[in-house]
Amino acid sequence: GRGSRDALSILIAMDCPLDQFFINNAKRLLSTDLKSAVADPTNVQQLTHHLVAAAWEHPLNIIGKDQLYFGTKLDKIVLKLSSRGQLKRLRDSMKFLCEAEVSPARSMGIRDVSEDSVSVIDEASGRTVEIMDSDAAPFKLYDGAVYMHQGCSYVVKHLDLDSGLCQASKQNVDYYTEPRHHTRVAILGEERCCRLNMLSMRPPEDSVLVRSGGVNISHHFYGYNKRGSGDSKILEKVDMSHLPAVEYTTKAVWIQLPNTLRKELQKLGLGPDQDAGTLHAIEHVIVSLCPLVISCDSLDLAGQCTRRDSDPCTHLILLYERQKGGIGIISQIMDRMKDLLEIARERITACKCKRGCPTCIHHPRCLDHNESLEKEAAIAVLNLILKYCYQKK
Repeated sequence: GRGSRDALSILIAMDCPLDQFFINNAKRLLSTDLKSAVADPTNVQQLTHHLVAAAWEHPLNIIGKDQLYFGTKLDKIVLKLSSRGQLKRLRDSMKFLCEAEVSPARSMGIRDVSEDSVSVIDEASGRTVEIMDSDAAPFKLYDGAVYMHQGCSYVVKHLDLDSGLCQASKQNVDYYTEPRHHTRVAILGEERCCRLNMLSMRPPEDSVLVRSGGVNISHHFYGYNKRGSGDSKILEKVDMSHLPAVEYTTKAVWIQLPNTLRKELQKLGLGPDQDAGTLHAIEHVIVSLCPLVISCDSLDLAGQCTRRDSDPCTHLILLYERQKGGIGIISQIMDRMKDLLEIARERITACKCKRGCPTCIHHPRCLDHNESLEKEAAIAVLNLILKYCYQKK
């Protein structure tokens, strides 16, 4: 197929919004232009690893032209690396060198940017079953979790994040586990703000504004569910309180509904008390369909699945990058948000289900298990948002 001969490609559509969109818009699959890769060279976590590897090849000069290549954060990161002993300052200069015997790049993972890892140890044999990113470990290796590896199930006995070790026992069990936790999003600051439609004549206070900036993500674990392997029924709810919260900063984009739009929603019988199910559903569809307009995977993004009234961002449509520091996806979403909202409305209205299903507003990784989603209300909100885009005051 890559040569001069003809080839046949077959797409087997799954019950997810992205695949179903292509089933209903087959021409888009082959007519869409190839997208540029997304990367953010200023991401502190990635840049830190990069600078150590670069300093091994050639000394870094923090007051010279190296700032042109590595950005304005160069001096702070290099000085921090020097204080940790990872870089050495050359005498009578502002140049820094990595003196490792082998290139640090060889020990850096290409799947994540975390510096720490957790080894899963088989209690019976002492063998290392797998090595996992420490940031993902609390979600998969909590005490009592069933962890699958190469078709075998292991029951986690104890997770020690400080030592980077997880003791697990190989067992045949008739259930699987899922964590119960709450994700709280707090906005740290606004970096960009623009109208959803730059040509709109509405005043700012009466317009739908898209904002982006830094956010703090905090995952609080409080237990897990045991579900039967055959029917997925909950067999037991186990409470836990000893796992620390997982926190990190990243980038997010959000929309706050203007008061005039809120008043129109109230006329339809939709108040702020329904935001949890309505805005949650909209976030699901946007996350699922993002690969249509920018180069990313839907798993790179997340919304506010476990909304609570006390959360500061409960009444916002908000998406954040799962990767620490962000990799540049949010800035591209800012520029294509109107397109995403239009596609989201198209997908939801095209689905013939009554209350929501995997082909429209459900998401396989929803932390709230796709409960309490409001399909009709989501359509109403999207209709009004897009009406505000094109309608003059």
